[in-house]
Amino acid sequence: MLRPSAEVGRGGRKKMRALFAIALALTLVATGTQTLAATPTPVVYLALGDSLAEGIGASNIAETAYVPRLFHYFHGTAHGGVDTLVNLGIGGDTSYWFLSGSPWGAGPQLQQALAAISDPTTDTRIVTLDIGGNHLLNTLFGSAACHDITSAACRAAMAATLVAFAANYQTILSALNAALTADPGTERVFVMTYYNLWGGTGDPLEAVTDALLLGSDLTIDCAANAADPTKAGLNDLIACIGIANGAEVADGFGAVGDNALHLTHVAEGDVHPTDAGYAALASAFMEAEKR
Repeated sequence: MLRPSAEVGRGGRKKMRALFAIALALTLVATGTQTLAATPTPVVYLALGDSLAEGIGASNIAETAYVPRLFHYFHGTAHGGVDTLVNLGIGGDTSYWFLSGSPWGAGPQLQQALAAISDPTTDTRIVTLDIGGNHLLNTLFGSAACHDITSAACRAAMAATLVAFAANYQTILSALNAALTADPGTERVFVMTYYNLWGGTGDPLEAVTDALLLGSDLTIDCAANAADPTKAGLNDLIACIGIANGAEVADGFGAVGDNALHLTHVAEGDVHPTDAGYAALASAFMEAEKR
């Protein structure tokens, strides 16, 4: 008489074990789902540019250049809340190589930037860009037309360089904006004007460089540039094209000013910033972010 009851009991225990296994599996699935859902999306600061973005001249590229300084700044919730740095800066890059790839084998920086922005697992929040300085330097020191930097031929070569830069810069900013529009969340793009590499040194190149950066009127004036292209220097183009594309402008020119001897390595034959110079450039971005 007990056997049938025992058999029923054994069957019940089997059912209970099966139900327990199912419940455990469902719990693990649910827990896994919750874990995945709770994983925060990396919030990215994307740094783009040339040797300044790379940090050449800093005593510690990972800490004292302007990009890592900005990463710490933008990490704050009030300034973007980024938690991931992607620095694609390439020393020597020009706006042309930014689009087409550098001659030493690096892939086009723009292509890498668009891939980073389009990564569906991240949210790009901050983009900084410094590009164009090498365009001028390559013409000033690499063009046969500029053996005499005061000649009409050199002025014509520089004018052609600025025209080419303007077209490339517009292409770069348009492409970045298109990618950022498809990226989740809100983004801020900052562009930086260039400092005079010989600012305050009294070197003959100081006055020439002021004119190349600021145009014949030695100031950034977007309205005046349209009426008289000679008033447009490299920094005019960076600022005016940047503003037209919704970017915010960091005043790298003013950050160094006439203090190149202190804020760069120019006295040692190197035009890159010192740690103090990189701190000044970082501050220029921070001031732009606060405006």
